[in-house]
Amino acid sequence: VMSILPAIIFGDQLQQITQGQLGVTEVLISTGVNGVIWSFVAGQPLILMGVTGPVMLFVTTVYSLADLIAAPFVPWLGWICVWSGLMHVLLAAAGAVSLVQSVTNFSGEIFGFFISIVYIYDALS
Repeated sequence: VMSILPAIIFGDQLQQITQGQLGVTEVLISTGVNGVIWSFVAGQPLILMGVTGPVMLFVTTVYSLADLIAAPFVPWLGWICVWSGLMHVLLAAAGAVSLVQSVTNFSGEIFGFFISIVYIYDALS
C-alpha cells in the first residue's frame, strides 16, 4: 500500500502533464519491477521505491524541454536515464562516496528549500 498510493497519485499527475505518454500503468509497473529487483540485489528494506515529488518535477522539466526543442519525449527521457545510470556506476566504482563527508546539512536544506519553492510556484501558476 505504501508504494501503490503514491504511484497512482503521481502517475495520474504525470499522465496529465505528459499528455498520456507516461501514466499510472507505467509508474505501477516500474515501481513493482524496481521493488522486485531491489529485494534481490540490495536487501535494504527502508528505501522508497517509485516516483516521488522531486522525480515528478524532474520528469515535468524534461517534458517541457523536449517539447521546447521538438524532441520525442520517451526516447529522450530513456537516454537521460541511461547516461545518469552510467554516471552513477562510474562514480560508485571510483569511490566517490567518500566525498559525502564534504556535503553539509546546509546542502540538503537548500535542496529542500528549492523543492518547496518549485511546489509553491506550481501551485500559484
